[in-house]
Amino acid sequence: MRKYCDSMGMMHMSLTLLDGDGNEIFTYAPEDYQWWITGFDPSHQDVDAGDLTVIGSIDFSDNPELWEAFLAKYGVEVQKKRLHFWWMR
Repeated sequence: MRKYCDSMGMMHMSLTLLDGDGNEIFTYAPEDYQWWITGFDPSHQDVDAGDLTVIGSIDFSDNPELWEAFLAKYGVEVQKKRLHFWWMR
Protein backbone atom coordinates (compact mmCIF):
# COMPACT_ATOMS: atom_id res chain seq x y z
CA MET A 1 0.00 0.00 0.00
CA ARG A 2 1.32 3.42 -0.93
CA LYS A 3 0.92 6.41 1.32
CA TYR A 4 0.89 9.79 -0.35
CA CYS A 5 0.96 11.96 2.76
CA ASP A 6 2.11 11.76 6.36
CA SER A 7 -0.65 10.15 8.43
CA MET A 8 0.49 11.77 11.72
CA GLY A 9 -1.52 14.93 11.05
CA MET A 10 -4.74 13.12 10.16
CA MET A 11 -7.81 13.83 12.30
CA HIS A 12 -11.56 13.35 12.32
CA MET A 13 -13.20 16.10 10.25
CA SER A 14 -16.63 16.97 8.91
CA LEU A 15 -17.94 19.43 6.36
CA THR A 16 -21.46 20.65 5.49
CA LEU A 17 -22.44 23.17 2.82
CA LEU A 18 -25.74 25.10 2.99
CA ASP A 19 -27.39 27.31 0.39
CA GLY A 20 -28.69 30.80 1.12
CA ASP A 21 -32.00 29.43 2.45
CA GLY A 22 -30.26 27.04 4.85
CA ASN A 23 -30.91 23.95 2.72
CA GLU A 24 -28.19 21.32 2.91
CA ILE A 25 -26.28 20.90 -0.35
CA PHE A 26 -24.01 18.19 1.04
CA THR A 27 -22.56 16.76 4.23
CA TYR A 28 -19.32 14.82 4.38
CA ALA A 29 -18.42 13.19 7.70
CA PRO A 30 -16.10 10.25 7.06
CA GLU A 31 -15.43 7.84 9.92
CA ASP A 32 -11.76 7.45 8.99
CA TYR A 33 -9.14 10.00 9.94
CA GLN A 34 -8.50 12.61 7.23
CA TRP A 35 -5.66 14.89 6.29
CA TRP A 36 -7.96 17.15 4.26
CA ILE A 37 -11.63 17.14 3.28
CA THR A 38 -13.51 18.94 0.57
CA GLY A 39 -16.71 18.39 -1.33
CA PHE A 40 -19.08 19.58 -4.02
CA ASP A 41 -22.39 18.70 -5.54
CA PRO A 42 -22.38 18.97 -9.34
CA SER A 43 -26.13 19.54 -9.38
CA HIS A 44 -25.58 22.98 -7.75
CA GLN A 45 -23.79 25.12 -10.31
CA ASP A 46 -23.68 28.87 -10.90
CA VAL A 47 -24.23 29.56 -7.20
CA ASP A 48 -22.94 32.84 -5.76
CA ALA A 49 -20.35 32.07 -3.06
CA GLY A 50 -21.90 34.82 -0.97
CA ASP A 51 -25.07 32.74 -0.70
CA LEU A 52 -23.28 29.72 0.81
CA THR A 53 -22.48 28.76 4.39
CA VAL A 54 -19.85 26.19 5.37
CA ILE A 55 -20.08 24.36 8.70
CA GLY A 56 -17.27 22.06 9.68
CA SER A 57 -15.40 20.45 12.52
CA ILE A 58 -11.88 19.26 13.26
CA ASP A 59 -11.23 16.98 16.23
CA PHE A 60 -7.74 17.58 17.65
CA SER A 61 -8.22 15.12 20.56
CA ASP A 62 -5.57 12.68 19.33
CA ASN A 63 -3.09 15.37 18.32
CA PRO A 64 -2.45 17.65 21.35
CA GLU A 65 0.72 19.18 19.89
CA LEU A 66 -1.12 20.34 16.80
CA TRP A 67 -3.96 21.62 19.02
CA GLU A 68 -1.51 23.71 21.06
CA ALA A 69 0.07 25.10 17.87
CA PHE A 70 -3.40 25.97 16.53
CA LEU A 71 -4.31 27.75 19.78
CA ALA A 72 -1.02 29.66 19.78
CA LYS A 73 -1.60 30.83 16.21
CA TYR A 74 -5.33 31.63 16.31
CA GLY A 75 -6.12 32.12 20.01
CA VAL A 76 -9.33 30.12 19.82
CA GLU A 77 -10.79 28.85 23.09
CA VAL A 78 -12.66 25.61 22.57
CA GLN A 79 -13.38 22.77 24.96
CA LYS A 80 -12.38 19.14 24.43
CA LYS A 81 -9.98 19.94 21.57
CA ARG A 82 -12.78 19.89 18.99
CA LEU A 83 -13.11 22.92 16.76
CA HIS A 84 -16.45 23.73 15.12
CA PHE A 85 -16.52 26.52 12.57
CA TRP A 86 -19.02 28.39 10.43
CA TRP A 87 -17.92 30.35 7.43
CA MET A 88 -20.25 32.78 5.75
CA ARG A 89 -19.20 35.34 3.21
